[in-house]
Amino acid sequence: MFLDDFAPGQSFDGVARVLDEASFTKFAELTGDAHPIHYDADYAAKSKFGARVAHGLLVSSVSALGATAMSRGWSNRWSRSWANASPLWHRC
Repeated sequence: MFLDDFAPGQSFDGVARVLDEASFTKFAELTGDAHPIHYDADYAAKSKFGARVAHGLLVSSVSALGATAMSRGWSNRWSRSWANASPLWHRC
């Protein structure tokens, strides 16, 4: 998917997703991002945002290609482009 695949004003319907306190806590545990802008209401109130702010990477991850209904039509096209890519292995 490329920028040229979109048109000005185009929109996509999707399923609403609620990120609650547990979502932010789990994300912080996973990533180690415990900046008070995300968790401390008093700290965040004094910031330029005036309130707590969601993690940018958390928001990006739940709206990324493959994580949304918008991508259903493009999933085969995208997966074919990765068909010959080497896997990234992990150890738990």
